[in-house]
Amino acid sequence: MTAEEATVVATMEDAIVAAEAEEAIEDKDKSSHWLIGGNNKDEGSGSVSSGGSDEIPATDYKLVKKENKFLGALVDTSWDVRYTYRKILKVMKLNNLALFKSSVDRLLRNLDSYPQDEADVFSTFSHLGRNHKKFVSLIMKDTFEEVGTALEGNVEFDSARIAALLILCISAPLLNADVGRIPPVMFSYAVTFLGRIYNAFSDIMDRDALLACLCEKSRSTEYSATNINLMEGEEQLPLSEGDAPNFTSNEVIGAHITREPEELANNQIEQQQPLYDEVINFTNYILAKPPTMWPRIQSGDTNEVLRSLRCLKELTAMKLDSLGSGDADALAFTILYLRVIELLAEVWEHLLPAKRLCSQRIGKLEFKLGKLDRRVKELMSRFIGFSAEEELNVLELMLLTLALRICKNEIICLNHTFKRLSTLYLRVESILKESSALPTKFVVELGKVLSTISTDGASCSPLQFDGCLEFFSLKQFMFHGTIKHVNAELSIPNNDMEHPLPFVSGLPVGVPCEITLHNISSESKLWLRMTLDDGFIQHVFLDLDCFEGSEVVRKFTFVAPFYRTAEALCLTLKVCIGAECLFENVGPVQRFGGPKRELVLLCKEKQVYLSKVNKD
Repeated sequence: MTAEEATVVATMEDAIVAAEAEEAIEDKDKSSHWLIGGNNKDEGSGSVSSGGSDEIPATDYKLVKKENKFLGALVDTSWDVRYTYRKILKVMKLNNLALFKSSVDRLLRNLDSYPQDEADVFSTFSHLGRNHKKFVSLIMKDTFEEVGTALEGNVEFDSARIAALLILCISAPLLNADVGRIPPVMFSYAVTFLGRIYNAFSDIMDRDALLACLCEKSRSTEYSATNINLMEGEEQLPLSEGDAPNFTSNEVIGAHITREPEELANNQIEQQQPLYDEVINFTNYILAKPPTMWPRIQSGDTNEVLRSLRCLKELTAMKLDSLGSGDADALAFTILYLRVIELLAEVWEHLLPAKRLCSQRIGKLEFKLGKLDRRVKELMSRFIGFSAEEELNVLELMLLTLALRICKNEIICLNHTFKRLSTLYLRVESILKESSALPTKFVVELGKVLSTISTDGASCSPLQFDGCLEFFSLKQFMFHGTIKHVNAELSIPNNDMEHPLPFVSGLPVGVPCEITLHNISSESKLWLRMTLDDGFIQHVFLDLDCFEGSEVVRKFTFVAPFYRTAEALCLTLKVCIGAECLFENVGPVQRFGGPKRELVLLCKEKQVYLSKVNKD
């Protein structure tokens, strides 16, 4: 035992001696489910709890009560107290299963009550798992069921709790040759939390080494399903052999862990492609889920579908947070795609027979249809590099959205929507002719309807499109790794409520903008949109030929003139960057000095504060 370990264990002993001097009271957490002893053999002492009873033996109860008083410090209101006792717990060797379960329970409550302790709580779970491998295996069944239920999208879940349980489980066999009773899928799940949990193992390996270990363990053949009862048909994240980064052996992982930082940096470039392949496999796994939910969407089981989709979005967002920008394009698409399916499920609910007669829902449906329309348009406009199959998948969602809008004859711009639908259908026909892809039944039936309507849409009837909806079925979107995210970054330097830009009423004011563009071609038509509080909108064209940079990234400063400086002491502008939807050429949107087509916003709006300058 090191000097540090001896010190902290002595501290624990002092705490227990102090507890003996207090009056005996019942521990308020005695009923916690983590305190059930079961009939498992203890790891350290070799003692066995009596018979098949769940009661803690009388001879051990007094000691357990003292130790639980010690563990109560993990949820103390003082940060220093909590930190000190977590440090003690990191080096302790607990000698019975009941105390181990109690320690896990208190740490989880520490995490729930004091989220700011997350980093150190995760580190404590990592040490606890490594120091008590056998106890981890004994609670694996219940833990696996909780984690699996949460991450397979069946319920909403506490992501911090799930991350902590994953750390506890994977830490036990992380540096061993075999995984014992830990199902390989647990390591796959841990990959999706990589950015959140890797610091818990920083004392033994860096982030790249942890990723290598997790991928290796997820393909382990040492684990036997007889060790734990898996649900029938249980799926794993796609980290099986041939679908994941090829970390070939435990020796490779061990070598990776012991390398010097400089050597790790040199090796990082070599790992980028395997990591990118792993991201694509992960996104394809996530995107395989929505098609299986389509029958439930059609039957009106909307709440369950929405819960599942939100869990998938959270998983994807966690994965996105754990990666650099170079690997984020496919994940950004996946998150937006899941939002589209969420909106589609909400819209479809209104089309069911039981909902159609509720006139109060018409306004809400129109709002959701408009939002669905914008989000699907973003799928097409904010990503480039689609294959023919990928583009057809997105276009079919756009066709469905427009058909849904036409079916609801409450919309005002019926002819405009029909023209958009016809334009997109011609694009689908063109792609089908150039590729070997076959049209879906929905596209075929939609083409039959369009062939019976005049080109100006004058004879368009919503009832004609109702029948087409019955033929739509959600297809799985499959990535091939070429999609790039089109986005922009906008900042207004040195401007806030306390430092407004000065202006003179009636004269233009210059708004300095620092702009960074990603994956935007020179053919794109970008506009700076500036909106006053009263709804007035002014557009300023961004001529990309005037700014240096490449299509991959272009960074520049631009001073945008704003002309409508009214008689007011102060003004607030909302500024953002938008791109014209070049694939929708169905007539002008803005006739005088603005965009000719609808805009898709590439960044969040920024507030700009203006203050009037006195002429005196």
